[in-house]
Amino acid sequence: MEDMEDMEDMDGSQELLAQSVALATAAAGNLDVKVPTCPQWRVAELVAHLGEVHAFWADLVERRQTVPPDREGYRAPAPNALMLLEWFLVGAERLAELLEERDPTEPVWTWHPPDQTVGWVRRRVLHETAMHRWDVQAAVGESVTEPFAADVAADGIDEYLTVFLPSTATGRRAAFEGPHGLIAVEARDWDAGWRVQLGFEGPVVVEGKRGSAANDVSHSADAVLRGPVAELLLVLWRRRSVRDVEVTGEAALVSALIEYADLS
Repeated sequence: MEDMEDMEDMDGSQELLAQSVALATAAAGNLDVKVPTCPQWRVAELVAHLGEVHAFWADLVERRQTVPPDREGYRAPAPNALMLLEWFLVGAERLAELLEERDPTEPVWTWHPPDQTVGWVRRRVLHETAMHRWDVQAAVGESVTEPFAADVAADGIDEYLTVFLPSTATGRRAAFEGPHGLIAVEARDWDAGWRVQLGFEGPVVVEGKRGSAANDVSHSADAVLRGPVAELLLVLWRRRSVRDVEVTGEAALVSALIEYADLS
C-alpha cells in the first residue's frame, strides 16, 4: 500500500523473542487461568497452541519448504506444567534464530499465495505472538497500559487489513450481503490510515497512508474508525469493544468490518 512500511524497518526476530519471553513470564504460575479473549483455552492451552505454531513455521523455514505441508503432524508434545514454558521458550528462540539467519526474500510456503517468503513468516508469527502475549497478560490481571509498541501495532493493523481479511474473503463461497461502503481507519497517534471498501467481495483495502498524507484518509468516507493505534488493533481483532474508540458516520459499516473475519 502507498507509503506503508512493514517489518523490514524493525528487528522482527528479536521482537518475536521479546514478546515470547513476556508471554511466558505472565503465564508462569497461571497456567490454569482461563483466557477470556480466547474462551476455548486456559493459559496452558494457549501456550501449547502458540508453541505448535512456532514449531510449524520453524520447521518449514529450516527445510526451505515451498510446497504445502501436512499440518496434522504438528502437535505440541504436551509436557507437564513444569516443562511447558521451558519448551515454549526453546521453540521461540529456535524460530527467532532461523528467521534472523534467513534472507526475508527467501522462498518458503505460506498460506498467503501473494507472498511466499521468509519475511511474510516473520511478520505473521510476530503479530500472532504479540496478540497472544496480550491475551495472557490480560487474563492474569497484569496492567497493560501500552499493549503494543506503536510501530508494531501499525504494522499489525496493516497486516490484518491487507493479509488476514483477504484470506478470510477467499474462503467465502457467497457474496458479502452486509452493508457496503467506504470505511476509513485512522490511527490518530501514529499518522497512519487505511481506506477499506466493503462490497460484495468483502473488505478490500484501496489505500494506506503514512505521515502527513494520512490526514485526509477519512475524506469522503462513509464511516470512520479512529483511535490510538494500539487500541485500533485490539478492536479489529475483537479484543476490545468498538466503544473504546471513536466511530463516526455509518456505524453499521464499522461493525460489519469488525465482525467480518472468522476468529474461531
